[in-house]
Amino acid sequence: MFPATAPAALVLAWLLDDPRTLAEDRWERRAGRRSLRAELLNWLASFAGIARLDVEDGVGVAQDLAAARSVRPILHDRIADFCDADDPLVREAALAATALLLADPALTSSVPRYAPAVREVLAVSADSYYRWIARERLASWGEDVTGLVTAEKERRAALDRAGGLAEDPFGEGQEQAIR
Repeated sequence: MFPATAPAALVLAWLLDDPRTLAEDRWERRAGRRSLRAELLNWLASFAGIARLDVEDGVGVAQDLAAARSVRPILHDRIADFCDADDPLVREAALAATALLLADPALTSSVPRYAPAVREVLAVSADSYYRWIARERLASWGEDVTGLVTAEKERRAALDRAGGLAEDPFGEGQEQAIR
């Protein structure tokens, strides 16, 4: 976290509804094409995730962290409009940012509004980071995440099996893979 991080987050939040953010491209951090708006929301989600940490976690100095935390309610107000976006990538990124912003004690009254969407959208996302955010935030809100944890373990086991079959497609388990 740097002195300019919180002001930069505010600038990005104000740019979200600019029509130019609808331009799509391939961005460094994620596979596939997505709009600039989705990518800006992903950056804001990262910002919100860091703002939850402490100075002891190596996120910068107390003054910069306090500045980051102070802008969370403003960011929430700007990002909330995109949690119902038609574009599923924008919607997921907005919900991820919102879920992380709700770590702010001043925003906890909004948790009941967003918890169902976090469970219904983020918890089943193709993006593992979004699924992690869903499990972590829902658990912190006192929701049961047993099914989500089990589903993630099953997903990882299936990926491991697929990786093994890719390395040796004629080895053990081939018949099951064909089925």
